[in-house]
Amino acid sequence: MQWRVGVVYFLQGQRDGVIYHQNDGYFYHKHHDLDRPDNPFITLRCIKRKSLTSPCWGLAVMSRDGSHFECTRHHTHPPDVWNIEERFLRQSLINAVSSGDPQPFSVIIRNVGMRGGFSFEARSRLTLARMRTALTDERMRLLPPIPNTLFELATYLNDPLFANVTPTIDNTDNIFAGACGDFGAGTFSVVFMSRRQATHLANAIVIFADGTFKKKPKKPRCGQMFVISYVWYNEQTTCKHIVTCARILMQCRTTEAYIELLQYLRAILPGWNPQTIMADHELAQVHAWMHVFPNANITTCLFHFEVVSHLPVSAVYSTADKIVY
Repeated sequence: MQWRVGVVYFLQGQRDGVIYHQNDGYFYHKHHDLDRPDNPFITLRCIKRKSLTSPCWGLAVMSRDGSHFECTRHHTHPPDVWNIEERFLRQSLINAVSSGDPQPFSVIIRNVGMRGGFSFEARSRLTLARMRTALTDERMRLLPPIPNTLFELATYLNDPLFANVTPTIDNTDNIFAGACGDFGAGTFSVVFMSRRQATHLANAIVIFADGTFKKKPKKPRCGQMFVISYVWYNEQTTCKHIVTCARILMQCRTTEAYIELLQYLRAILPGWNPQTIMADHELAQVHAWMHVFPNANITTCLFHFEVVSHLPVSAVYSTADKIVY
């Protein structure tokens, strides 16, 4: 935002600062160390005084009513005629991110610069490398605080205020499918699955299920990330592909937690009735599949069998599965 008082233009800068100029390509900040209430003039210094490559020691004075402006020490750099346009472009980019635009920063920078009619010189200055930190900080302001528990995570995601957190890239779907279980009993789970993924999984005949620990977040605390995939047959290429449809953060890895999760998935996936289910050698998970889908053919993964075949039974089926996070 820019306004004028007398012969001086005022430009709203970053971090609530004010920039003074006369449309001549030189810009100033107030010299607070020399600002005294009894002085009718305000001392200004060049905004490039802290430049690491070529600091400028230019100074100017202006009357408090803006009727007089005079440069008292010459600048060591040529006038910057694109500075104002660059600042307006920067503010336009920040406004686009703060409005909830989910697109990558590179796309936002290109679209705002081109559609806003900004010059090539201004656009060439605000590169992705230069704007990434400012845009990331602005986008983080739209996000809720990092939750400590899965219950807090589900509370945030159910809040309409944070509806912009989990949309798909095309902004036509949402990957948050809900939460289930009892947090007090240690059976709580948060399900991430878009409606399109749910449609594919509901029609899946062969599915794969496995838990991973390397990808689980440090916050919120959870027992594992449970992944469900299915076999997709591409009729055009006649190839089969393994496609992940659901990712679930689970509080615990007990049989009760798996049963509540699978029953919840069956409730939100009408007609879901897989014929073949391949799981790892986790006993609690296998028992849950058998309980919810008694007619399905449940097999175990050969890779996981090779991993655990040399371990003692006490190490494979340990009490770690019952730890509640």
